[in-house]
Amino acid sequence: MRKVIFIACLFFLISPVCYSQKNFGVKAGINVTRLEVNEAYTLKIKNRLGYHLGVWKESTFSPKVFLRTELFYTLKGGRYSDTLTLPFASETSRINGTLIYNYLTLPLLLGYQLNSKTAVFLGPEFSLLIVPLNREDGGKAHNMKHILRYNGLDMGLTAGFRYNLNAKLSADLRYTYGFSTILQYEVTDAQGNTYLPKQSHNQAAQLGLSFRLKTKDKKS
Repeated sequence: MRKVIFIACLFFLISPVCYSQKNFGVKAGINVTRLEVNEAYTLKIKNRLGYHLGVWKESTFSPKVFLRTELFYTLKGGRYSDTLTLPFASETSRINGTLIYNYLTLPLLLGYQLNSKTAVFLGPEFSLLIVPLNREDGGKAHNMKHILRYNGLDMGLTAGFRYNLNAKLSADLRYTYGFSTILQYEVTDAQGNTYLPKQSHNQAAQLGLSFRLKTKDKKS
């Protein structure tokens, strides 16, 4: 909980020393996410669909350059399939499931306005893992936080493109690549072979809509 409060406070404290205008608003959208796993593991990861929602503020340095800070709740992870060998037998079974990783995310994006409608942006993204869930074969989702030791912080890089639909509403398309290892642990199969399964590199493509609630101009 203290980490969540810290991330939230950081969002409101980060602000440029000099700016000409500040915009505030809300944001929501969909994610297509996946995880990388090491090849020694039988877990096969596929894309999954999630969502994100939160708030943002944007400060302009000039008519062309801006800093956008966001704070949103997002779902990452991926769908998976795994082959299990039954103990004392040569039979195998295939299970399917979904890894649902709930994050509180803080992107810090430096942007450049190409024209009145379009802009590009790039910057780091810091994500705090709130709850890691696992759902097998469409059943109940189980909290894995106290079963496996997850890395709570994921640091990544975000790049994207924005289009202003009107004075209040804009859409953006972005891609985020995480650099952190989310999970690593030791497992031994039925034949006595030991592996180090590793889940790393959260990847997310996002399509979002931002709605501007308020604009504050700098006082002379």
